[in-house]
Amino acid sequence: MLDRDHKTQFEERILTDPSVYEELLVDEEELIDQYVAGELSALEQKQFESHFLITPERQKNLRFGKLLYKYATSQIDNILSVLSSKSSLTSLQTSPENILEMFGDLKS
Repeated sequence: MLDRDHKTQFEERILTDPSVYEELLVDEEELIDQYVAGELSALEQKQFESHFLITPERQKNLRFGKLLYKYATSQIDNILSVLSSKSSLTSLQTSPENILEMFGDLKS
């Protein structure tokens, strides 16, 4: 945890340097992804729930992250079945048209 002086300096950098703010947002998204995927330790999960999720915006971002993760993992079986029904990946021609044709089957 940052001491008071370092915390103040960091908060000032967030407000004055757009790249620092963008980096913070990316780090928050990665933390949410790790939480949703179950990649945090028990202690980290507890700290995430008690400290990180204190704002409504972060709670909303977590809900979105959960939905996205659920959707993405539900598509894995579909993608694998499409890939296994196509020619082997080593002989697959990788032109944009072939890739679009192959994944067009996922729409159904």
